[in-house]
Amino acid sequence: MQAETSRPTVSVVCPVFNERENLPELYEQLRTALDATALPWEILFVDDGSTDGSGETIQQLHGADSRVRGILLLSLIHISEPTRLLSISYAVFCLKKKNKNSMH
Repeated sequence: MQAETSRPTVSVVCPVFNERENLPELYEQLRTALDATALPWEILFVDDGSTDGSGETIQQLHGADSRVRGILLLSLIHISEPTRLLSISYAVFCLKKKNKNSMH
């Protein structure tokens, strides 16, 4: 496992959606380019609800190199309309309730 103790100076953010097969090659190309800078770096793969195992691949890359990090987003775009509306309504309700309670 690659250990990086200093805070990253360079962060590369890569959006990911069903890119399992491409992630290892992308990582290798980014690692080569970033290592050449001699600066501390990190790669953030932002998985937008992939269904092809991209999240597991990101975990494997992180296991081999701690400078790789993954963020899983639960995208409302990829869910059905009724469920999306219910989720948005619930989020708005929670926000209103939080704001109402914080005013007291």
